[in-house]
Amino acid sequence: MWADTLPREGARVVITRFGIVLGEKGGALNQMIPLFLKFIGGPIGSGRQWFSWVHIQDLAEAFVFLMKHPEISGPVNLCSPCPVRNRELAKALGKVLRRPALIPAPGFMVRWVL
Repeated sequence: MWADTLPREGARVVITRFGIVLGEKGGALNQMIPLFLKFIGGPIGSGRQWFSWVHIQDLAEAFVFLMKHPEISGPVNLCSPCPVRNRELAKALGKVLRRPALIPAPGFMVRWVL
């Protein structure tokens, strides 16, 4: 990986790794909410998959923090400390949007759509 060579050149390297980005005006919710509004939202497959997420505002603040702290380098994980199962997220979205979120989307269908 080319980033590995930069510290030898005197550059600080921060490699960020973050969860699914959520926010009111963008991120993954833009793709998820329309499905729930059409009554076709729900868990994916078994719904047992972990869903690591981060709010867009928290992500922006984390980048500012990293820029202000030059002593931090290397890999940095940016996500909520509380991941949820996919079925929990579907249930919460259904509740907020006042839509059912019971019928799981088969894995093959999700792969086909994406």
